[in-house]
Amino acid sequence: RLFRLGGALIALAFLIELIGYVTKIQQEINAPFYNAFIVLEFLLVLAMAHAQQPDWSKVLLLVAAVGLAGFVVNARFVDWQHDMLFEAIVLFAFLLAIVLGALLWRMANTSTIALLRLPAFWLFTGMLLYFTALPPVIGLARYLRKQDLELAGTLWTIMPVLCTVRYLLAAYACWLLGGQQRAKHE
Repeated sequence: RLFRLGGALIALAFLIELIGYVTKIQQEINAPFYNAFIVLEFLLVLAMAHAQQPDWSKVLLLVAAVGLAGFVVNARFVDWQHDMLFEAIVLFAFLLAIVLGALLWRMANTSTIALLRLPAFWLFTGMLLYFTALPPVIGLARYLRKQDLELAGTLWTIMPVLCTVRYLLAAYACWLLGGQQRAKHE
């Protein structure tokens, strides 16, 4: 279930990037698509955490409620059809970083298998790196945009690099899982 949800997240991310590319070429506003994506990504990552740690249901529901409430508040004060909901993005990233960090900590304390051999470890590690870096990078880039546009642009390039690392680690997790599945069937 974990990797099916991960596959859905990857497919959704690919779709939103395709939409973003097309709307950028056509010089159309794409903020509503990205704002919808951040909610779906948030919920899918929480569902992935639940698939890994089913006994965390209540805590994950609370995290989802806090995140969604923050999203709604942000959407009431920002024109979400024309602007990105940066405060909601930061809140989601902060909440997911805590959940993913706790999940990896739990895996480290309970796994009888070396973490480096666990596909879920690589999947969650990539996400943790990404979501941990997102709040300070976005916060600094938004602040610096008013002071030094060139520096803000340079800072913003960190996120595509971390996004690439996130998905490379997800690909490695899938490759590792595939190898383990093949070994079971031989």
